[in-house]
Amino acid sequence: MRCALFIPIFVVATILMGFLSSICALFDRSGRTSHLFARHWSRFIFAGVGIRVDVTGAENIPKDQTVIFAANHMSTMDIPAMFGYLPVEFRIMAKRVLFLIPFLGWHLFLAGNIPVDRQNTKKAFESLLKAAARLKKGVSLLVFAEGTRSRDGKLHRFKRGSFTLAKKMKVPVVPVAIMGSYDLMPANAWLAKPGVIQIVIMPPVEAPEDVPAEVVARDARKQLVAAGLQDAEA
Repeated sequence: MRCALFIPIFVVATILMGFLSSICALFDRSGRTSHLFARHWSRFIFAGVGIRVDVTGAENIPKDQTVIFAANHMSTMDIPAMFGYLPVEFRIMAKRVLFLIPFLGWHLFLAGNIPVDRQNTKKAFESLLKAAARLKKGVSLLVFAEGTRSRDGKLHRFKRGSFTLAKKMKVPVVPVAIMGSYDLMPANAWLAKPGVIQIVIMPPVEAPEDVPAEVVARDARKQLVAAGLQDAEA
């Protein structure tokens, strides 16, 4: 029954919270209020569907320091899981198509999240510049380091763009493993099942200037495998 309720719950929550968030964003351009609405949006959806989220490793998030959170991506549920339960404020770098969805896209844009057009190299580079500006203002970023959703529930190769950004901005990368979301709503599924999602925050990986971005990406990826994700390249 809860599976059948997913779409109406998602639509109602997105319209209501997206509208309120967009209105508030006109008065609070910092994005803080919009991020709070995103947290409520996520938790409302999960409560309605019957999804519980367990978070461990919050102590690994550096205090009073901007970071790039590098997460795996297996499900549509990953975005609300992170907005709802990652215990710090952040902005997300996500595919441009999400910003075209009514209400949801309005919220994402007005809250200062960053669309990424992976089909256009110039626009993708412009997105990195916008991300760098967010980091300069002390706002952490969340990226899905594989660049797209896993189709088999395994951890795939990381794109290096966000790790190059970490080196340039001299900020650490905090690997975040999202587990269980693939079983509840795999890629191309339209309905979500009740169950448990685990978010495991791993120790930060430094990104010094003299270390190649590929090495930083490899070290972050190793952390996610150590957290319990299945390695597609093993």
